[in-house]
Amino acid sequence: MESSASNAAQSRWFVLRVASNLEKKMRDKLERRLKAVGLEEQVPSVLVPTETISEMKGGRKRVVQRKLYPGYIMVEMFLDEEGQIPENVWFLIRETQGIGDFVGSSRAPVPMADHEVERILNGMRDTEETPQLKINFKLGDR
Repeated sequence: MESSASNAAQSRWFVLRVASNLEKKMRDKLERRLKAVGLEEQVPSVLVPTETISEMKGGRKRVVQRKLYPGYIMVEMFLDEEGQIPENVWFLIRETQGIGDFVGSSRAPVPMADHEVERILNGMRDTEETPQLKINFKLGDR
């Protein structure tokens, strides 16, 4: 009995398919729709997993954001008492134009493993604080 009560307040992360190069636009659209119907409490985070890279191009140093998983966004949401995605949240996400399907099976999307979420979130934090250096050298370059 106690485990189902703790599931009610438990949040889990899921992955959604979106059109490539429209990840940020779809994130913003989903956040606006959630806010418009008052569901932003049930879906506290919508992320485009990125890493910050410092690269040298044309002799200049640039800091850029690079998507880790083009065509995907991560969504954190609170589950209902049965450990399922609440129906109102499910339908809002599924009916948002431009957002494909959840990664996993049709009505039972597979939540991300905690260690995967932790790795991605920590990786994003680490590269924000200290961008990775990316230098494009080809064989024969000086």
